[in-house]
Amino acid sequence: MATGARKLPFATDLVHLLTLAGMFAGSIDCVIHAKWYGLAAGAGGIVALLLAWWFLSWLCPGNYCRSLDLIVSLLTGQGIVWGTIYHGYDQFSSYDTLTHFLFGMVLAWAGILLLYRKTKNLKKNQPLDPGLVWLSGLSFATLGKVVWELYEFAGDRLVSADMQRWQEGDLIALTDTMIDLSVGLLGALIISLLVYWQLRHDPDHFYQKRILPHFLDQANSPT
Repeated sequence: MATGARKLPFATDLVHLLTLAGMFAGSIDCVIHAKWYGLAAGAGGIVALLLAWWFLSWLCPGNYCRSLDLIVSLLTGQGIVWGTIYHGYDQFSSYDTLTHFLFGMVLAWAGILLLYRKTKNLKKNQPLDPGLVWLSGLSFATLGKVVWELYEFAGDRLVSADMQRWQEGDLIALTDTMIDLSVGLLGALIISLLVYWQLRHDPDHFYQKRILPHFLDQANSPT
């Protein structure tokens, strides 16, 4: 277990480096070919990733969030570089839908962790109400998806990008946005309901194994 713990930070750092390198390379290519919407996507992706890495490092200590960090890095990196800058989503629209679905799952789990992270004075026998945990995951994921769609909307208007496919018509753009929000919500709903089911049927196991060992010390420390 200790060996895995030592390897995981190296893997995370390597993915961080490769992701940033890919975004920088894609952004430079956009400058060379005067693709300003791609440059804006690359720059926005770098800022979003840096914020996500900061948030995850604050959210939970040690190796617990490193797997979540890896997933976020890979999804964001391929989404910006391959999907947006090099038009991969135009060739495989279903992959864009899958990405939004996976991000919905990730955001829901992050929202659940955030609830426990901000709960003061966690104790060994203090599982939260399952309905509250379910609502926290779903709400955080919904907020994240709405913010992302606002980012796409701003990019489309400011630098004439086509992330919401508005160039194909208003109805296509509306449909694309609604599908992205719907599949993200579906992913969040699946994760939230799974956690809800675990808390209803075996709250001690979920709380003791997945939450308490990683959050007890940090939740009791000043924030």
